[in-house]
Order: sequence, then C-alpha cells, then structure tokens
Amino acid sequence: MPRLYNNKTTTIQMKKTLTLLTSAIFMLVTFVACNNNDEYTTETPDVSVTGVSLSPTTASLLIGDTLVLTATISPENATNQNVTWSSNNTSVATVNNSGVVTAVSAGTAIIAVTTQDGNHIARCTITVNPANVPVTGVTLPATSSVSIGGTITLTATVLPANASNQTVTWSSSNTSVATVNNSGVVTGVSEGTATITATTQDGGFTATSTVTVSLPLPLPMTGCNSNTPGWGVGSLGASFATAQTWTIPGTDGRPTQEWSDAVVATACANRTAFSGGSSGNFNANCRNSVGNNNFSGHYFSWCAVMRFADELCPPAQGWRVPTKQDFIDLDMNMGGTGQNRVGNPGGIFIGATAGPNGGIWGGARFTGRAYVLGDGWSTYWSSTESSATHGHGMDLNASGIYPQGSLFKHNGFAVRCVRN
Repeated sequence: MPRLYNNKTTTIQMKKTLTLLTSAIFMLVTFVACNNNDEYTTETPDVSVTGVSLSPTTASLLIGDTLVLTATISPENATNQNVTWSSNNTSVATVNNSGVVTAVSAGTAIIAVTTQDGNHIARCTITVNPANVPVTGVTLPATSSVSIGGTITLTATVLPANASNQTVTWSSSNTSVATVNNSGVVTGVSEGTATITATTQDGGFTATSTVTVSLPLPLPMTGCNSNTPGWGVGSLGASFATAQTWTIPGTDGRPTQEWSDAVVATACANRTAFSGGSSGNFNANCRNSVGNNNFSGHYFSWCAVMRFADELCPPAQGWRVPTKQDFIDLDMNMGGTGQNRVGNPGGIFIGATAGPNGGIWGGARFTGRAYVLGDGWSTYWSSTESSATHGHGMDLNASGIYPQGSLFKHNGFAVRCVRN
C-alpha cells in the first residue's frame, strides 16, 4: 500500500533543513572574514637604518688600480638597504654605484657612502701613489778629490729621474785611503786613491767615482808674522817620543780616538829657545828637551805647529794635529762634561802615577809645562785658533782635563797627534 506523507510534518522538516543550511553559510562567511582580518594585523613593520660602515677604511693604490669597498648597513635586517657613493676628489679617485674605486692620479681622496634611510655616512681615505717606475741606471762624478781629514759629498743620480726607488748603498774599495757613509759623504784618510761605488737597491745598478786623497791645504795661521823660521818641512826629524799609541773608545756617538805619544823633533837642538816657555815671537820654532827630565816631547809655538803640522803629525798615516773638538771628545769619552772636569780620569789617558820627573802618563813620559817647570801639568797645542793672538790647547793633570784652553801662540807647548 502506498506510503502517505503528512504535509504539515514535511513542511516543518523542510524549514529545519533550511535553517541549518543558512547557519552553515553564515559561519563559513564569518570564518573567511576573520581570516582576512588576521592577515592585515600580522604584517611585518619597516626596520629603520641606524648606521653604516665601510671596509676598508683606508687604502693605498697605484694609478690605474681599482678597489671594491664594502658597505655594511646596521642593523643587517634594515628595510631600506639603498646607499649612494661619492668622492671628494674625483681627479684623484672615482667611485661608481657599486662601490668600485678607481685610482686616477697621485694624491688623496675620501670616498663616502650615504644611506638613503637616515643619511648615515661612512668614509674611506684613499691614497693614490704614482705607478712604480723601475730604475734603469745610476751615475756618479767620474773623479773627485779630498784632502786627508777632509770630507766631500758624492751625489748619486738614479735614472730615470722619476724612478720610484731612489735608494743607493755606498762602498769604498780602500777604506785605509777613503771611507764613505750611507749618505755618500767621503772622508779622506791617507794619501792615495780609492774607488767609491754607489749601488741601486732596485736593479743593483752601479756607478763609481775615483777619489784622490791628498795632503791637506796649509792650516790657517792668523796672527803669525811672515818671518819664516830658518828650517823647513822635512828637516825636523819628527817622531813620537816613545813610538807608542793607545786607543780611547768613543761614547755617545763620539768617535773612537787613537792618540800618539808626544812629538819630538831631533832638529830642534839649535833652534829658537823658549824663555820660560814663552819666546815672544809667533814664529819661534821648537825647544829641545835634551838633559831635562821634565820633558820627553819637544815644545813649539802654535805658528810653528801650524806651519809644520804635516810633518809633526803625518797625514799619510792618518795622523793630524788635534782640533779643539778632538780634545773635547777625549774629555767626554773619558766621562767628562765637555767643560773643565775635576776628578781622576782613571788612568785611561794620563795615568794615576803621573809625576814631573819621568812618570808614565797614559803610556807617554811626562812632558811638563814649559813655562812653569815641574808644576804637574802637561799642555798640548790644538790646531784650532782662538784669536789672532791665541790658539786653543789642552791642559791635563792627574785630577782633571781642561780641553778648551786659550793660550798665547808664542808659548811653547808639546804636540800629541790623533786619528780616528
């Protein structure tokens, strides 16, 4: 039998179904809308730039070189990573938008990077050097000359003139004749010739100069009259009293010194005598000490010492009449002050047992002081003038050295020679 439906019941069921369907659609729409709202509220905010740095901050380039600079923005997650580049001296170095620096000419330029966000700046100093120019040679004067004890400066010309490395080293083929220092200053040591060589550091190119060393020109003799003594160079028979020498080590940059014994001259016997050490004549010659135990060296006026300096202190062996500075260096090498020094010099030069009658002072017999016999002093002439009437000398005794004495040129004093 066919199944019968109640119309009222069916209508109610349809209404319920429609209600459920409507609720489902509403919930779906609400869900979608909520999800869309969530997307807008969780979006990442902008991160501001706080600074920028460059690497490297300094660099040296040759003309034509390039260098890539690296800009680092802080913080690293900053939203805007854009920067601009600039050079304050584009004639020296340029920079492109990628931070590539190109060296243009010698000089200095500052490369800057600026952030678009916040205008933060970092800088790099670029020094551009000329491109390396290799050395092709070197020249020196072919010949040169210097006197014994004198100096000349040789100039090495490195080729080409704009070579990058201008450094040269110096050497002498015969240091017993002439020496040369790192600045090309040549010092004459003894008569003869020596070859001075300059060698370039770049390439090892060499140039030579033949240096002739000769006897020095006559020393100045201001205040000495024109009355030439009655004996000439070569007739003195000069030598050191006991042929002894000794070395005083240099200190504080001063040269090591080698000193001679006092000078004797066998041809003095019949020459001008000194009365109490003073002749009153600038051209007085020398005083023989034969038979007087106070003396071993002989006594000369300053003018005679200057006139015959090359014989008394033979430059061919490197000896010279000491200068005032030589006496000061002696004092300083022995621990003095450059002025009058009081205190026993320790026996290095004059000895601790000096006496006026043949005592040993530094390897030399006591020479006395010619114008005050037996007063316990020794006095030696310097080649350095003080004035027209005075020359410099050195007095010494067991308690002090006095290296700057100003003494009458006609007084008679001994001579000690020095060399370095």
